[in-house]
Amino acid sequence: MALGLPILANLCTLILASRASAQGCAVCYQTAARAGVLGRAALRHGIVVLLVPAITLFSAILALIYSRRNLPTGRQPGPDSSGWNDPSRTG
Repeated sequence: MALGLPILANLCTLILASRASAQGCAVCYQTAARAGVLGRAALRHGIVVLLVPAITLFSAILALIYSRRNLPTGRQPGPDSSGWNDPSRTG
């Protein structure tokens, strides 16, 4: 289950990435259009190559956070935090 969530998130990202095609600028679009078939294929491969490390880092950080969700934080609630055992109080 610990790795199921990052894998599902990656699959959703890859499926929905095709719908984000309107994110490019006009100059990039025109350059890609003039590049020809080989140029467009190289751009598609470059996008995938740049996407893999980003998704890997995101998944690793998400898995690390998820795996450490139940660890104690080191702060223990108790009488010391509210002043009950304050040595300056003599009462």
